[in-house]
Amino acid sequence: SSEFFSAVASRDFISQRRFGIVRNDDRNALLLKIADYFRKKGLRVFIIVSWTAHIEELKGLAYRLNIPAYFLTGEDEGSVREEAYDRMRNNENIIICGTVGGEGVDITSLNVVILGDVGKSEIRVIQGIGRQTRKGENKTEALTVDIQDAIFPKHAKKRNKIYKEENYEIYSLVEYFKNLKSNKEKSDV
Repeated sequence: SSEFFSAVASRDFISQRRFGIVRNDDRNALLLKIADYFRKKGLRVFIIVSWTAHIEELKGLAYRLNIPAYFLTGEDEGSVREEAYDRMRNNENIIICGTVGGEGVDITSLNVVILGDVGKSEIRVIQGIGRQTRKGENKTEALTVDIQDAIFPKHAKKRNKIYKEENYEIYSLVEYFKNLKSNKEKSDV
């Protein structure tokens, strides 16, 4: 959009995020479709974003795409948060939240975290990943999906460095799905 390019020209990072991330329907649809794919596979998905405005954008788009999700903001009371976490424990599989979900959340059945923002903070990245690494009953997989935005390459590079330092296996989604298909084919033999 012209607002985004104007923000880039003026080096206005906040507006770049607003127009390149928060109000980017294509990117937001990608986040939701990835979440919905994993939801349909029976996995529990947690999308973490930074701004309440981003949650509102995702809420409207999820409704239009008919993707069921539960939405949390920092303004939600503790009881509302607990209700959302209980829903996830009871198989309502997608929660989209702001930074309130990045720390202090213990959902042992969580399988997938989608980092829907562009930050480069090591603490936030580690805390976001930590949401799904807790052991749970019948849990066989923990996956973090990080959208590597071309418009914020320095942030993506910093996050990749963190993943390597923490010894996480890194795959593109294409590689991940190829591995799934290959493993399924091997098990079918």
